Amino acid sequence: MDAEYDVNMLSTSLNECILRGLLSIDDLKVLHMDRNEYYGEESTSLNLNKLWTRFRGNDKLLPYLGASRDYSMDMNPRFSLVNGNLVHVLIHTNITHSLNFNVVDGRYVFTEGKIHKRSSLLGTTLDTVKRMKLYAESLVHFQGGSPYTHPFYGLGELPQAFAWLSAVFGETYMLHKLKCNIEFDEEGKIVGVTSE
Repeated sequence: MDAEYDVNMLSTSLNECILRGLLSIDDLKVLHMDRNEYYGEESTSLNLNKLWTRFRGNDKLLPYLGASRDYSMDMNPRFSLVNGNLVHVLIHTNITHSLNFNVVDGRYVFTEGKIHKRSSLLGTTLDTVKRMKLYAESLVHFQGGSPYTHPFYGLGELPQAFAWLSAVFGETYMLHKLKCNIEFDEEGKIVGVTSE
């Protein structure tokens, strides 16, 4: 496939997918390639089969674990504050209609052999005030519920949603490209990308 693009990206991590979505809205032609067969890189959510293969290789999947589709495991779990920057970008790009979110009931940490519920975002003094403000603004969106939200089917939905946004604007995706080479001209300027 020979074509000219304004931007070539060699990753589908969440940051690249957000950037690609914003570039697409601005009518730039973007080629997006990734060595994985799924979107998200470290921000992906894997079903049981993909999770098992990633960590156990070719070992046989244990049948008592149930159906693969019943699992959606985030490789880099994190929550978003309802009034935070990520949610503002989702609204700005108008892709929220393709995503479902859950309100997070609580955060728990495991330390010193025990599970503890956490509710603070404390840091330094000025930073603490800013975080408390964001926390309070996020909290009022659900009238005393939770200030946190998370995609219903896992964090991997976010890169996929931005990929969908870019596809609407005619962008090109190539997943499972194991070997990508960056091509340079005589002056050392990047002039292209080749793949198998």
